[in-house]
Amino acid sequence: MITLTKDANVYTMIVHFEIEPAHQQEQIDAIVEFVESVVKHQPGFLSATLHKSTDGTRIVNYAQWESKAAWQAAFESPAVKAYSKNPFQYAKPDGHDYEVYHVTDCTEG
Repeated sequence: MITLTKDANVYTMIVHFEIEPAHQQEQIDAIVEFVESVVKHQPGFLSATLHKSTDGTRIVNYAQWESKAAWQAAFESPAVKAYSKNPFQYAKPDGHDYEVYHVTDCTEG
């Protein structure tokens, strides 16, 4: 499990999907299958944490990679390109890279 820290040397990609509630579960299941079967095996992959809104209209993926270059290489890899299913059938991914600016947790005094 990844621990978020301001000084972590990782690349963070947050991807947002807007979706019709009737398709939310099917869409998130397709993304999970894609990540579990292909993406997590790419060099430099660290984690993917999927969130689904309780109203059924959104999905968010918080992903971390060793570097931006590793993330870019993964999505140009033959394994990802050869994936035969469309993991984004119902929603177009809207991804942006981020850096951790501040973390507050219960262990701090």
